[in-house]
Amino acid sequence: MTDGRLANRAGLDTKASHCLILSAFRRIVFGLSVISNPIDQEGLRQIDNRGSANLLFYVGFDVAFSLASVPNTELVLRIQYRSGAYGTLGGMKEGNNANVIGIRQRF
Repeated sequence: MTDGRLANRAGLDTKASHCLILSAFRRIVFGLSVISNPIDQEGLRQIDNRGSANLLFYVGFDVAFSLASVPNTELVLRIQYRSGAYGTLGGMKEGNNANVIGIRQRF
């Protein structure tokens, strides 16, 4: 459903410049994450588990918010998680989390 149709369904005025619309596009990203030097808790867990935090699984979830007047500029909230999946990668049981807020510009 497009943002305009979503706004109309919610009874919002899509011509108003202050209309905030939850982006219909939410993301889940999964893959591998490679770093050269572990930081903070990952470094401590690497020592405790006698493993390596250099290569871990990565999962990221984000949701974006945008104004109807500037739909290509979004405020993004993201949760990032790195994990060894209970020893599957690098002998690490767990990695670390990060909560991120940012601005995304679509081109």
